[in-house]
Amino acid sequence: MSPKALPENQTVVSDVDCNREEELPLDAVFRVHAGLPEGRPRGGWECTITLFVLEDDFVANEEVEAEVALVTYNIGDDDLCEVVDLEVAEQFRGMGLGPRLLGEALADMRLKGGSRVYVFAYEPGEGDRRKLFEAFAFKDVDVPEGAWKATSLPFPMYLELEGG
Repeated sequence: MSPKALPENQTVVSDVDCNREEELPLDAVFRVHAGLPEGRPRGGWECTITLFVLEDDFVANEEVEAEVALVTYNIGDDDLCEVVDLEVAEQFRGMGLGPRLLGEALADMRLKGGSRVYVFAYEPGEGDRRKLFEAFAFKDVDVPEGAWKATSLPFPMYLELEGG
């Protein structure tokens, strides 16, 4: 099935926002998999890439940006990264925006020294984000029996970045 196209009068623009943080969280499942000791503080980057479409606001007689998708991710100074959230507005799904966002986020992670990326490929309700992450070569994290914490979500996955 080929992706749907944006209407001719709409253009998608992106905005990247990254901030340095003293402490970045990392789920216990990912810490164990990466061999990172519990309680060791992690600094790094907290980033969001937002995609907007430009729309005409006829009341104000100007062009405005309407948010249609975003990806939030962390890049630790320890080279461990995490895709925290990836959302595409329902009416814009199937237009290739999810892969575009993930590709841009992975490129930024690589640029900032990240080499291992973790994600919970979980989406309640409709859809399956696992397919998206598998298309980027993410693999399942092997979680030993009984290692799940109450806060963990299903389908932990990871990716080793080349050139990170």
